[in-house]
Amino acid sequence: MLLQSYDGYLYLLPALPNALPNGWVKGLKASGGFEIDLDWKNSKLNKITIKSTIGGNARIRVAKNLNLQSKSSFTSAKGENTNEYYQFD
Repeated sequence: MLLQSYDGYLYLLPALPNALPNGWVKGLKASGGFEIDLDWKNSKLNKITIKSTIGGNARIRVAKNLNLQSKSSFTSAKGENTNEYYQFD
């Protein structure tokens, strides 16, 4: 499994098959109007691009020990998510 949308989060490469240690995919659609491109090498996330079509926070879950080269692109989500698809009653 390359992507899962669950419980208000986007899980990236949550269950990558052993048969796909290297690869890429473009244009995965996720809950909340997000479009995701993934690139992985040696079964580890190498590059991600996330585009929002309607705004709001993308709350992301990835494997431990992820090293970000472009940390300025990511900030910790705070408060309520304004994305209409992540509103919980």
